[in-house]
Amino acid sequence: MRPQPSPIPTRNTRLIAPILLTALLVVAPGIGRAIDPDELEELMAFKASLYSGLTAAQAAGVQAGSEDPLLHLRNGEFLPTLWIHFPVLDDQVAALGAELPPGLTLAEISIRERERPRYYLTVAVSQEAGDRTGIRAEWRTYVTSASDPRPRSLILEAQTSQGELNPVDVQAGPADFINYSVTGGRVSARVIDGTSSFNASFDLPKRARRWRVDPGWNASWDQVYWKNGVADRFYYRGLVSNRKLHVVRPGSVRIFDETPWAAYVDPQPRWVFLLDGRLDYAMVPWVNVTDPSLALDPAFRDTLIATKASEFGALLTQRAQDVSNRLAEPLALFGVEETPPSIFIVFNIPSSQRQALADAIPLPEGFELARMRTVRGTGRRHILVLNIYSATGLAPGLRAEWSVFVTKGDDPVPYYMVVEAQHSGLSVDPVTPGFFKGPADRFEYSLTNGVIEVDIEEGESLFQASIPIPAQARRSISDKDWIEANNNVYWANGVADWIYYNGLVYVRELIRLRARDATINDGSRWAPFIEPYEILVFENPLEFIAGPWRNLDVLADEISP
Repeated sequence: MRPQPSPIPTRNTRLIAPILLTALLVVAPGIGRAIDPDELEELMAFKASLYSGLTAAQAAGVQAGSEDPLLHLRNGEFLPTLWIHFPVLDDQVAALGAELPPGLTLAEISIRERERPRYYLTVAVSQEAGDRTGIRAEWRTYVTSASDPRPRSLILEAQTSQGELNPVDVQAGPADFINYSVTGGRVSARVIDGTSSFNASFDLPKRARRWRVDPGWNASWDQVYWKNGVADRFYYRGLVSNRKLHVVRPGSVRIFDETPWAAYVDPQPRWVFLLDGRLDYAMVPWVNVTDPSLALDPAFRDTLIATKASEFGALLTQRAQDVSNRLAEPLALFGVEETPPSIFIVFNIPSSQRQALADAIPLPEGFELARMRTVRGTGRRHILVLNIYSATGLAPGLRAEWSVFVTKGDDPVPYYMVVEAQHSGLSVDPVTPGFFKGPADRFEYSLTNGVIEVDIEEGESLFQASIPIPAQARRSISDKDWIEANNNVYWANGVADWIYYNGLVYVRELIRLRARDATINDGSRWAPFIEPYEILVFENPLEFIAGPWRNLDVLADEISP
């Protein structure tokens, strides 16, 4: 019989059977290893074959009306993204509210962190790439609905240099004139369409300064309505709230506004800022077009449904071919269920064990263990996190991931690195030989009568936990760096997934428990290097979009002679 690990009422000293400890210090097959050129080529071919097939299946689902398309957008590759926020005049709030579709109400929102909420109209100017291209200007305000009291964005008007597919005009043509430039430190945005025109210009500040936007403003992008109530859903790889902004003194901005929206707002903006660097988005367009509560003409609704199926279905059909030819990247939707809740068991890595853990993974060349803070207001520390959850979508079933946080090369940003993953069913990963990983020998995870029970066994590795959740548990907000460590989720051979998420993870509270109040039996291969610290419980369902194995071309460049 395989030796069983000793129970760890975590305030006690852990006892690990010597025979098990010896085995754990041997690097297990398929854990950490540098990828070589032959393996990389095999992985590229496997990715092209597997994910082109999945993308083709997505396209067929979109064409049949049974699945939503996933689009990829980018802003800021060549020009910073500009936001100009105008306060809505007190005596124009009702008038602007009358512009909204039925079921939506004008909402107050904070743009800057800790600002008093107020009614805003925002002009956003950017240069897009990906599945939408060209210069884009949007006039947005913020709304709530009876079913969702959180502020959301609503596009009052959009003007583009290329024209676009949208749910208001279907095939919208380009603006008569639109230009956006940053030349010699001078920023200029100009939009003309018919008798409507908007022009803003100012000198770029010499220094970018830290200025935190409110997480609720970020979360307003999760669902973006159009003027007829049809909505797009957005997911991100890092939002503006944790980035360095060029904050512009509003009085230094020269604005000429002869748009219909000028009548509703103070001509002096309250906030103006730019963001340098690329923002990546994944978008699900027209998510609610079949909702019978939308006040749409039935014939127009049928047109939108048919257009969504044909146009976006054709886009994904082409993407499937491009993925097969290694010319495009796939996207895949997956979710985390509310019941049982997702948990994060956080372990400290003592300083005396850090190098031993790095060697046991082993970390690929150029990677180092990094400190991380999980919740706001706490200190950074070297940690290993065990995340256990029930997944939907791409690989449904129970899943456990043991992860550390790493930096790579000159990039100071810490990211997740999955050093082990177990699943209740078949899964795919870039580390396991053959890339298909079978289910764990045993995987049980449940919440019953306020107690979470975990029982995972795979070969010589065993992890068990019993975690009571008190009725009056402590709650905290996730730290932004911890959330955005998901931007790149590395595997132990250096292959990285890109993860797109929404603003919900920035504003929802976590239950925060002391590890010493749980009973943990840790016979995993990582047990010799770690000490239980705390347990975080996320009670809400979550949705993500994955860009699997997105850095294979980068790895190919790194290992080429």
